[in-house]
Amino acid sequence: MDAIETHWEVRSAVYLMHRSIAGPDATLLIGDSITEGFYWNKIGDCSVVNAGFGGINAAGMARYMDILLQDGAPKYAVVMLGSNPDVNLETFRKRYSDIVGRLSKAGTTVILVSIPPVEPEKLLVKRSMDAIAAMNAIIKDEIAAPRGLEYVDLYAKMTINGKAVSGSTTDGIHFTPDSYRVDYKMLDNALQHQIAVTGKPCQ
Repeated sequence: MDAIETHWEVRSAVYLMHRSIAGPDATLLIGDSITEGFYWNKIGDCSVVNAGFGGINAAGMARYMDILLQDGAPKYAVVMLGSNPDVNLETFRKRYSDIVGRLSKAGTTVILVSIPPVEPEKLLVKRSMDAIAAMNAIIKDEIAAPRGLEYVDLYAKMTINGKAVSGSTTDGIHFTPDSYRVDYKMLDNALQHQIAVTGKPCQ
């Protein structure tokens, strides 16, 4: 097992511990290192459990869905994956769809979040803005829209002239505290909207 997979195993154990404390109704945050760095344990009045696994992509996360749901399905889940690219767009499309389908089938209301933009001049590893745009189109048009799922366009909120707002990331990808506050506000708005639409309290 390499270092990144060891990290995922540790994160899955931490997740199970946190979920046992927060309870089965706590909103589930599914994502990569950007989600892992989300430092609130509540969004509004809703407790959250962080299932952010640094370095993971959609195919990797699909392997952990049994663990994420082993204590039952949450009422709400937020998915933000894609900053770590899959082998190709078809793999991304399939595995992302698998994750969303698994949650929806379990009765969870799913909120999908766009892949955020990058600051290219800060990147140590190149990320293609065209690829990010293509993956966001898949999330929005092929996965969220046909299922009637809420799509949170963090990319549009954080983009000026086709790249991330200057100073919005620490290293080209990962959020500054101010960017996390933007993320929090948008997730809070989306979660409160879904609570109003579904009539399901988050706790």
